[in-house]
Amino acid sequence: MVTQTISFPVRGMNCSACAARLENSLQRSGSVTSANVNFALENATLEFQNDTPITKILKLVKKTGFEVVTETHQFSIPDEISLQERKALQDILRETQGIIDVSIDNSASQISIVGISKVINRKLILDVALRSGIILGISSQVENNGTSKKAWDIEFGKVVLAVVLAIPFFLMMMLNQLGLEGSGSYLFPPL
Repeated sequence: MVTQTISFPVRGMNCSACAARLENSLQRSGSVTSANVNFALENATLEFQNDTPITKILKLVKKTGFEVVTETHQFSIPDEISLQERKALQDILRETQGIIDVSIDNSASQISIVGISKVINRKLILDVALRSGIILGISSQVENNGTSKKAWDIEFGKVVLAVVLAIPFFLMMMLNQLGLEGSGSYLFPPL
């Protein structure tokens, strides 16, 4: 039996029991030979049978109540590329590990690729296309399904809270240093 390994981010786990539930669900499926889900890293590493479509694994994760983090990349296709070459590129990209869906809008000469975050990236897609003899043009930025923005919002909120909580102490120290403490005693002893 030939297997392959993939590691990808998972969203929606609230505790280590969630990670254990997902891990058990994946291991009980007939396709996954081993699974390791890490709650702290919000990541799953799987070894699965080579003939298993990635969409089957995504459905297993979703059925368990979680979501695999995905991103969409869009590229322009040169007008001189024939419909047959476009179809061949689409088929090759669909065979690439981590790519979930590939759609081509022939009227706009655009290709849209949905894949698993941290598994696919622009360079990988461009390399696959180049090996097929097609040079794609970058037509838009990566669209992530929310994890990066959410994580950034949480971190930004923590920084704002820390600053707001530190302001009163900073002001009291400044007043002490300037000798404007009011009662003649220092809240903080002088250095």
